[in-house]
Amino acid sequence: MDVDAATLISSNTPNTMSKGTAAWKGKNILIVEDVISNFQLLVAYLSPLGANIIHEPSGLPAIETMKTRNDINLILMDLRLPDIHGLEVTKKIRESGCDVPIIAQTAFAMYADRKNCIDAGCDDYIAKPIRRSDFLDIITKYF
Repeated sequence: MDVDAATLISSNTPNTMSKGTAAWKGKNILIVEDVISNFQLLVAYLSPLGANIIHEPSGLPAIETMKTRNDINLILMDLRLPDIHGLEVTKKIRESGCDVPIIAQTAFAMYADRKNCIDAGCDDYIAKPIRRSDFLDIITKYF
């Protein structure tokens, strides 16, 4: 489902990310996240960039979204989803031939977890709780 970021964050959210915002304008980011507060945090981080946000709260709809849309530029993939593990979602997306960058977001922060994400087809990894500066550093590598 497409989301209007303005309805999810207050109008007084500071726009401190002016550098590089042109690169994000009009880009489509799929956020696969079942916890609404985590989703809202990512929206707050992304909204100053001008990107379009598509939200799927679980893995199977995310797979369907990727089958039907060819305009997604980046995927933020939670790992603990209610229906199917995020690494399985990533594998299925990769098996379909999709090469859109996928960034895993997870509360698991061990070295082996990062390796498992990369091995499953993720391009990058960020541990929760997600700090804005770390998040922006990671995602800006892809645009």
